[in-house]
Amino acid sequence: MNKLITVAIFSSLAIMFSCTTPGGEKAKLAQADTIVANTEGADKYDIDASQSKIEWIGYKPTGQHNGTLALKSGSLFLVDDTPVGGEFVIDMNSLKVLDLEDPEWNGKLTGHLRSPDFFDVDKNPEAKFVVTRIVRNKAGGPAYLLTGNLTIKGITKSVSFGTDIAKEGDSVSGTAPQFTIDRTEYDIKYKSNKFFSDLQNEFINDEFALTISLKGKKASS
Repeated sequence: MNKLITVAIFSSLAIMFSCTTPGGEKAKLAQADTIVANTEGADKYDIDASQSKIEWIGYKPTGQHNGTLALKSGSLFLVDDTPVGGEFVIDMNSLKVLDLEDPEWNGKLTGHLRSPDFFDVDKNPEAKFVVTRIVRNKAGGPAYLLTGNLTIKGITKSVSFGTDIAKEGDSVSGTAPQFTIDRTEYDIKYKSNKFFSDLQNEFINDEFALTISLKGKKASS
């Protein structure tokens, strides 16, 4: 009886994890924009990296891993209460894995994600996002549709996703609900079904998810 219960538990877990798929809206990727957002006359708000974070989730048939990235610097530009532009630098050396408690396995996965198989952090210690356009989101959900040039591993693509940005006094906050990006667009092909046909259940999903939260203060004149 105990053996049957054990088998049932592991079977249930296998089914649950095999259904693990990326969540959130898929970000639209295109060729990089050549014109950035016009911030002339706008008020600048410096992002506080210590109060801001980027959460990531990577998926595979047998489960998922999650962690964080930190901003190195960032700015938002607003005219009155309306966001008009921004620029953000991500510290790729800050990449952390949160779901593996064992130090050895955590270190192995963190090191692998920083390796040339994934983000090649030694050669590309920073990622960058420069806003090219912000418009009101007419489709519902987040208040704005934000488009910008996202550079990862030296490759720049135009990326669009929903975001909420709010100002209160001299403070500003921004949140981007979970959305996904196709890693292969940035030459991250490791165990991708697009490029390797013999992986069976050993593949890693091309889409990884990001959730972003920002806080900042109005820059001093």
